[in-house]
Amino acid sequence: MALIHFIFELFKILIQSAIYSSIILFGINSLVKPKPGSLFYFFKNEKALAWVLSWVIISIGLLFFMFSYYGDHGLGDSARIPIGHHREIGQTDIMSHIEPKNKGVIYINEFIITDDYVYGTLEKHNLDLNQNYFVYDLKLNTVQLFDQIIPLNSFLTSKNVSQESPYQTFGEHYNQYWNGWRFWLLP
Repeated sequence: MALIHFIFELFKILIQSAIYSSIILFGINSLVKPKPGSLFYFFKNEKALAWVLSWVIISIGLLFFMFSYYGDHGLGDSARIPIGHHREIGQTDIMSHIEPKNKGVIYINEFIITDDYVYGTLEKHNLDLNQNYFVYDLKLNTVQLFDQIIPLNSFLTSKNVSQESPYQTFGEHYNQYWNGWRFWLLP
């Protein structure tokens, strides 16, 4: 499944880079009056070669971006959302998880993402955890667990974290982050 997704992403990169190359060459040809000997002059006179060269460079750039922190959305059955401070929420099959340094892998259910914290409910598949709620501190890469919502809300209030948003599933957060302009303009 991951191989099929990767092949689809390669085709998407090739198409996107062809469109971007065409836009760049059209812009250079219509907006710039280059001086002889300049790079723009080369692009204007050698259109086919310039298009292929820019297509290759943009394709390589998009391929590298696809595997960067900000561009990697997962392949196949795995998915991920970058949440800041070079942390991520991952999902394999249907299990969403975080990996703080003080607890290992923790499976989460519904959650809210803020600038420095992610908080929400724990999945029942955490065999060694009896708590129901978590707060993931992204700066420190640590998690605090809570049995009830009242201590959770007190902790969030002490950290000045907004509690107005509803909890959402991984799929809802994933669609908010990756759909729209990111889907059409990035690999």
